[in-house]
Amino acid sequence: MATEGERNRGLGAYSTPGVDQKIDPTFHPIGSAPEVKFRFTQIDPTTILYVTRDDHFRLDVRNSDPVVSINIHARQLLPDGTIHRTFQTFAVTSDRSINTFSFDLAEGFLLNLSIGVASNASAKYGKTFVAVRLIYGNVTISTTSGVLIAGYLAGLTNLVWPISQPAYDAQGTGATRSITGTTPAAGATNSDTVPTAAKWRLHSYKVAFTASAAVANREVALVITDGVNPLVTVTAAFTQVAGQAFGYQWSLGTQFLAPTVGTQRILPAPDMYLSAGFQLQTDCRNEQAGDQFSAAQFEVEEWIEGEV
Repeated sequence: MATEGERNRGLGAYSTPGVDQKIDPTFHPIGSAPEVKFRFTQIDPTTILYVTRDDHFRLDVRNSDPVVSINIHARQLLPDGTIHRTFQTFAVTSDRSINTFSFDLAEGFLLNLSIGVASNASAKYGKTFVAVRLIYGNVTISTTSGVLIAGYLAGLTNLVWPISQPAYDAQGTGATRSITGTTPAAGATNSDTVPTAAKWRLHSYKVAFTASAAVANREVALVITDGVNPLVTVTAAFTQVAGQAFGYQWSLGTQFLAPTVGTQRILPAPDMYLSAGFQLQTDCRNEQAGDQFSAAQFEVEEWIEGEV
């Protein structure tokens, strides 16, 4: 049996006893020694944002999703060299009004701060706009040192400082909404208003109109106003007589179709962005007291719009 010394002869442990491995003189190692040396102690933090005891954070949220709440998670490097984690949840309203909260962190370097949807993983882009600011002083009377995060939350995707770039409220693709308007009284027309802090792009608008037995030639139109002044009117290129019931549909990307196509009238919709207070209305030339519009069904692309 080989002795311990024999087992450990050669180039490696437990080589063949009494046999030394020969080195191939043509062999050249691929690796090389590093040219840069790294410190393992006294390392500077990777962030330049130092939070003092007088600094505070302000969270502003405008939201239209009824089942959303907000999570914030922060990591800090404290003066003693330890890592401190903070986690908070905030409940918000769904009426697009601004929700303002303040929260404090410990003194130290802020390593990262992330914000996401807490209670609705299916939240859609365009419904929840958030902004996180570093402030000095009272949350209502304060000086903003900087905006860390600004943008929409959607699904399981978080916004993270210092990775995510701040965005504007009406940036990107909005949330698609199908909305049922109100039913007007007989002899009246439709009128639906863009809500406060919302911005719409109209995709389609559909309504039914039933003419009474009163003899008259009616002509139906879609009207977009700024709340006071008519901006665009798209009128059907045909008349509707007593006793007839037709559907009217205005859509992006369509052209006027012949009025003899069944009882559905297909019309082009204007490609416009509508701010809060703008209105989608119907109009009818020669409308009679017994004529009736149905509630409008319309699809819009919606953003949050307003100071955050």
